[in-house]
Amino acid sequence: MKRSQSLTFEGEVHRFSRQDYALNFRKEHQRYHGHQLLVFSEEPPHEPLVNRVYMVATCDAMWNYIQSLPIADRHVYELIEEGMPCHLYFDLECSINSEETTAPAPPTVTEVEHALLEALNSVSLCGARTQILPQHLLILESFPSPQKFSLHVIVKLPTGHMFPDNAAAGYIVKTFLQPYMAMTLPGYPELIDQCVYSRNRTFRCAFCCKRGKNAYLRLAPQCQHPDLGAAQVFHASLITSQENGLSGRVQLLENIGDPSHDGVMTSATQSRNSVASGTQMSQSSYLRVTGFHRVLDEYIRENVDNSGFRDCKYCPEYRTVAYSLRNSRYCGNVGREHKSNGTYVVVCLKNNTISQRCFDHGSCKGYRGPEVPLPDHVAAALKADTLGGEVATKKELNA
Repeated sequence: MKRSQSLTFEGEVHRFSRQDYALNFRKEHQRYHGHQLLVFSEEPPHEPLVNRVYMVATCDAMWNYIQSLPIADRHVYELIEEGMPCHLYFDLECSINSEETTAPAPPTVTEVEHALLEALNSVSLCGARTQILPQHLLILESFPSPQKFSLHVIVKLPTGHMFPDNAAAGYIVKTFLQPYMAMTLPGYPELIDQCVYSRNRTFRCAFCCKRGKNAYLRLAPQCQHPDLGAAQVFHASLITSQENGLSGRVQLLENIGDPSHDGVMTSATQSRNSVASGTQMSQSSYLRVTGFHRVLDEYIRENVDNSGFRDCKYCPEYRTVAYSLRNSRYCGNVGREHKSNGTYVVVCLKNNTISQRCFDHGSCKGYRGPEVPLPDHVAAALKADTLGGEVATKKELNA
């Protein structure tokens, strides 16, 4: 890198006039004294003609820089670099207009927290046996902000995993979490800003404000994340930070919803060759729910397995619903019951058929039973009551 590309070097913070200069510098050096380098951007507080400058620094160096500025001059953003592993994050906002008496009141922080946890756990990001709890959400609120409800939420998965990149995170948000949140908080269907998952997106840092505004991001009083000081809050809020003591390795989400596994996580190095892209993730992603549709659920209980089903998994890409049967072991492939392995059925919403599958990965690996048409009343109910022919209402999802 030519020295002329760098504006200044202040302590441990490199400043650049262009984004590509900063990105190239970070890719070339990656770490400084063993600590990860990240890219940040800043709206210079006293240079109104300069839109942005870019900085490369460690987490500690950037915190020291921010802390040295008055709150009114802290206009610093983290750059979520394309292809960089990241934590799941949300920008939640809606206007507060007291003049519109018919508009619903904005949701409370606690209501948003509960809705997010319900949505996150419905997708089983951490597997069926591991729940995401309130202490795994870092919630930052914009304060003071009388005209706008605004939160930044960073999810620290209890397993320590990260998403391969923000495109993969955006896919999960758009496909599963946003629709679920829209049903849980129906007054604000666009509460989640989905623009923040674009390439090389900047995301305002904790304790910073936008240039020309006085509202800054602080730790929300309702946040149940373990007690942290200001420096720890800043570090925990960084979306692409991998300072997790894993000696250069980071645990990544590779396959979400692989039906052959109870959990959904695998480990990988930080090599892009071993990271699944958002497109690859979509091939096996599903939404785990306790029930899909009242009429279809009743049909499964009355005609397939009188004991009912353990859970069901909805795949929006293929529009299929897989029911894991509670006691049924009869397999059409071998013409008898298996001694230990159970069976499951898959309902195809495209052609309203049901077929039997088997969990036995030995003699029945890859077996798909014949597709049997659903009864007319079940098919009609699915067509009438589902949203766009796909996910049912919140009441039906929790039936």
